Amino acid sequence: MRQAEPLIASIDVGTTSTRVILFDKYGNDITKYQIEYSTSAQLGSKRNSPNIFSNEGIAIKETENLEIEENSKKPTLCFPKPGWVECDPNHILANVVQCLGICMINLEIINSEISLDKSYTDLNNLNVTAIDNGEFPLYEVKSIGIANMRETTLIWSKKTGKPYYNGIVWNDTRTLNLMKDLNNNTPVEIKDKIKDICGCPISTYFSALKWLWLYNNVDEIKSAYDNVPPGEESDLMFEIMMISY
Repeated sequence: MRQAEPLIASIDVGTTSTRVILFDKYGNDITKYQIEYSTSAQLGSKRNSPNIFSNEGIAIKETENLEIEENSKKPTLCFPKPGWVECDPNHILANVVQCLGICMINLEIINSEISLDKSYTDLNNLNVTAIDNGEFPLYEVKSIGIANMRETTLIWSKKTGKPYYNGIVWNDTRTLNLMKDLNNNTPVEIKDKIKDICGCPISTYFSALKWLWLYNNVDEIKSAYDNVPPGEESDLMFEIMMISY
């Protein structure tokens, strides 16, 4: 019996949508599904326009492979203040599970159709002999790749798995004053070393400044970090690399 064709499940957790695509070894997408996030900005724009637009100004419409999330009470992507961008991590996790689940259901359907269709002769150059012998190359996910929202920062509880606060999205600029203070009080040679390591100058983009903002402004996070009992580990789940100069 012919071995199953390997697929890669690509999970793309983007800034405005989550999508999953199952690719074969030739780069063809076998099936896919995408959920466009609900946003607080949509609530106002819907009064003037029925369409949702991409960053490029292209109208986004629902298809069999694309769903527009509806959640007016608690949108996935929100803008609490000018320059602030936050995401609801629970919504995003649910979207990942839904997109992957739909793709796996679609894959089961595709595999069933291939197994039953004796006349299918154009599947990755499958030869006629294999078809005659019933050796159909059913697809199977062999690996998973994940892409996420760059420097979007999230701190969650090790015990409960729940986030302490919304994710602060990579393009959020609430740390502008922290960034300016750090730039003004850091020697040039240290800033050059940081740039050599990170590839970018000190900016609001980096997770470390977002972590500092969370520590300074979210009481639960500050308390959990400052009051770790002796011999125990913090309940906070995050990763900040400490580099000494």
